[in-house]
Amino acid sequence: MPSKLYEAMASGVPVVVVADGEPAEIVASAGAGIAVSPGDVDGLVTALRRLAVDEDERRALGAAGRRAACERHDRRVICDRFIDALEDAP
Repeated sequence: MPSKLYEAMASGVPVVVVADGEPAEIVASAGAGIAVSPGDVDGLVTALRRLAVDEDERRALGAAGRRAACERHDRRVICDRFIDALEDAP
C-alpha cells in the first residue's frame, strides 16, 4: 500500500493511480480520482484527457479525496480509533 496515496488525496486534487487492487479500491471508494490498470495506456490517456477538460469533475474528485483523507486516513483519527478499540476491549 503506497502511503503517498493518502498524501495525494489530501492535496485536494484528483488522483490518477495506475494500479489494481487496494490502491484502486481506495481511490474508487473515496471518489477521489480515477484508477487505471497497469499497462492500460489508452485508459491513462482517456483519464488524463477527461480531467483536463472537466473542471467540475476535477473539483469534485479533489474535494472528495481531501475529505476522505481527513476523515478516514488522518493519523490522529486512526490513533483515536485504535485507542478506543483498546479501551473497549474486554
